[in-house]
Amino acid sequence: MELVVISNPVEVYDEVDLVKQLFNNGLTKFHFRKPKATLEQCKDFLNAFDKADLAKIALHQFHHLVKDFDIKHLHFKERDRHYSSSLELAQLKLEGFTLSTSIHDAKDIQTLAHFDYAFLGPVFNSISKIGYMAKSHDNWINALKRNDFPVFAVGGVEKANIQQLNALEFKGAAVLGAIWEAVNPVEEFKLLKSLCLQQDPMY
Repeated sequence: MELVVISNPVEVYDEVDLVKQLFNNGLTKFHFRKPKATLEQCKDFLNAFDKADLAKIALHQFHHLVKDFDIKHLHFKERDRHYSSSLELAQLKLEGFTLSTSIHDAKDIQTLAHFDYAFLGPVFNSISKIGYMAKSHDNWINALKRNDFPVFAVGGVEKANIQQLNALEFKGAAVLGAIWEAVNPVEEFKLLKSLCLQQDPMY
């Protein structure tokens, strides 16, 4: 399984250095999501990375920043996806963008023709959002079995439950609280990544 890291929605001490360490330890997809950040704050963050690292970053907001930075990965919230036309999404794919999105119902997989992968959750009770509770997995399992489309589990994923995701037919996991609330985020990432690799049939 592939492991994705989502940024802490609030500022983190030494965040840029921590993210660079995550990249150096094998992180290939970092979702930059800062709902309350200003445009200038987002620019300052992105300016700290070189071309190789920017290629691993997915933008959740201020999508127009792709014109200023060498970023080719855009993430669409559910609402934004619904407001985006099929023509617009198709054009982004023609321009070489990787597109990801978030869903809360597995049946929505059928509507994601222009997307490369999706986050589905909450799979477990959220670590970072109080009261964000897990949904029933019953309907998800059959839907995920019937589709080859890559769906990543999100919500409450941590070392105690990450190995359950393979049985639930997820292709990967997206983590937030498990990383940013850890004493050592980089070491926690390395542990989670090793657990994901153990789910690989070639491991």
